[in-house]
Amino acid sequence: MSDFRSVYQPNRWMAYAPVKTRPTPYEILMRQSRLLGKTAARAFDIARTRLVMPSVPSAVRMTPHAERRFYEKHPDSMHRVVAQSQEILAGAKTVILPYNLFPDTVTVDRMKVTIDIWRSLWSHEVVTLRIEDILNVSAHIGLLFGSLTISTRIMNSTDHFEINGFWNKDAKRLKHIIQGYMIALHQGVDVSELSTDRLARKLSELGDDPKVVK
Repeated sequence: MSDFRSVYQPNRWMAYAPVKTRPTPYEILMRQSRLLGKTAARAFDIARTRLVMPSVPSAVRMTPHAERRFYEKHPDSMHRVVAQSQEILAGAKTVILPYNLFPDTVTVDRMKVTIDIWRSLWSHEVVTLRIEDILNVSAHIGLLFGSLTISTRIMNSTDHFEINGFWNKDAKRLKHIIQGYMIALHQGVDVSELSTDRLARKLSELGDDPKVVK
């Protein structure tokens, strides 16, 4: 038995450790690229975290007043867009008439035009149009009441919206402000720095119809 083990089992002194070889230039390059990739990913995560929400104490974030002051010092793009969408430049409701029992509304803010039209007793349609997507706006003026027609460049089942039953002054004011906003955007005028009241007044002046010179 001892002879059998000695023949088929190597002795301990014959076992050898693997020989360490120097890494090839390709292996060195791959190691450096992996290390560089990990470092870049870590730096990107840190920069993104600081950009989205700079470091402030967690207790301060829970206070609404402190949160409002924080956003005033660090204005966020989404926060600014939401604030601008809530600044109403003009708005009007149609007059309740026998053929129009439920008033339709048109609201113009810094970002869009919102049209709320009652289709029946149980349903109404809300349409939101960007100022950039409005192709034309026109007002039809009668003795007491007028209508507003807004055409859009979006290819849909309806390319224009007609709202009837406004007072004449409301139809004119909406038409002037929307048309003035269209002209300002077409000319590349920056209106973000103007206050809401001043912007509404300037847009109304810009979209006003020219007077006939006699």
